[in-house]
Amino acid sequence: MEEAHNQTTLDHAFRYGVLSAVSWITLVVALPITLVAIYGLYFFIKADHVAPVYAINLLVSDVVQICGNALSTVWLKDGGKLSDAFYNFYLFGLMASVWFMVCIAAERYIMIAYPVFFRNIQTVKRAFLVSFTVWMATGITMVIIMVDDTADTYRALTFLLPFPLLTGLFLGSWRVLSKSHSVSPRKRKQVLGTLALVLCIYMLFFLPYVVIDFILLKRKRTSTVRYLHLFSEVIIALNPVLDPVLYVFMRKDAKNILRAFPCFRQVRKCREQSDTPYTNDTAVMDAAETPV
Repeated sequence: MEEAHNQTTLDHAFRYGVLSAVSWITLVVALPITLVAIYGLYFFIKADHVAPVYAINLLVSDVVQICGNALSTVWLKDGGKLSDAFYNFYLFGLMASVWFMVCIAAERYIMIAYPVFFRNIQTVKRAFLVSFTVWMATGITMVIIMVDDTADTYRALTFLLPFPLLTGLFLGSWRVLSKSHSVSPRKRKQVLGTLALVLCIYMLFFLPYVVIDFILLKRKRTSTVRYLHLFSEVIIALNPVLDPVLYVFMRKDAKNILRAFPCFRQVRKCREQSDTPYTNDTAVMDAAETPV
């Protein structure tokens, strides 16, 4: 009996150490990168671009995950309701993140499958309305989970339902693009690359967590299953580290995102001034424009 108690204590200490290390990594590495990415994408909304609205909300959900995971891990050692509350906050960010991935994939599919319809509905206001609906639906789902102790089915469906949707959107887009001759190869590669990236992020980070947490862990709690569950927790907690890097900075508009920052604009302005030949006519014009 004492040996089993010591093993349980050791497992808890090991889990606490691993999750603490992961939470600090995401807090130190992912949070600054995510905030920088949000700042850069914000300037695209001013130009009436719709896609960055969903991307920004995806990154905001990453911020929720990072903060909720860090605070939950801090109080994990002592346990209690405070740790559970922050974990629910972290879970709220996870659910929102999955569904904003679906929004990004759906937007890409509609863009190439129904271009006329896409041009009619492509407004920033409508994108914000869809984003607000996603946040509200996620919040309602979390309330149901917290109130009903037997609501694990809702949580499982929330994480599992995006898988067939993302797969269907990817396959549908691939089928449409393979038959279309009006889309340039560069545009075809960009659309399929984005959809494949979103699907891969889900399969690599979210799907193992769903399978282990909602299927294996409910049937048997062997030592192997517990360590697999810890591995799935680590993988899904690292999701915010790669979201901004893979989705934002590997896009073809990464240079435009970087140019949105004041420091890059100042460097570009200085470079353009240095490349401009300073002739006598330029000197006369500068003198005329100088205030007395």
